[in-house]
Amino acid sequence: METESKVARLCRLKHEIEERIEDSWLFPEQGPVRGFLGTGSIMFVGERPSTGQFPDPKVQRLYDVLVELGIADSHLTDAIKCRGKVKESYPSDLAIHKRVFDREIEIVRPRLIIALGNDAYRLILFSLADNGIPLRGVYHYSYRFGPSPGEEFKRQVKEAVEGFVGPHDLA
Repeated sequence: METESKVARLCRLKHEIEERIEDSWLFPEQGPVRGFLGTGSIMFVGERPSTGQFPDPKVQRLYDVLVELGIADSHLTDAIKCRGKVKESYPSDLAIHKRVFDREIEIVRPRLIIALGNDAYRLILFSLADNGIPLRGVYHYSYRFGPSPGEEFKRQVKEAVEGFVGPHDLA
């Protein structure tokens, strides 16, 4: 079955990342959300993992929205796989991160990529220039959007995925 093949390939890639990239972090599975092992047609890409711990209320916001919108099978990843602080320089060797990201795209074959924040959008735009996968951006799930950050984030994601999932799938 193709999905099992994707999961097996992602598991091998996950193991390689953990062995070769120091201080790496990948989105974990939680409930119906598969995180890095998600094989759905939508890929969510952040810039790089933070130094926070999981579960974190901000990451939980992302997971809750995915479940609520019926897209918990989405692939969740970061372009840069090692942890870093906001505005910290990228690792000196970005080549391994790009190779891993390109392999993720090859394995998952998303129909849509959603960048989580402006920095992620700019970082991956160049990588996607010639592959025909649509790229849409939303604010990062950790941003504060007035009195109801979860609702604003959900609205943005719902708007970004319209046309890629059926309207009956979106809450």
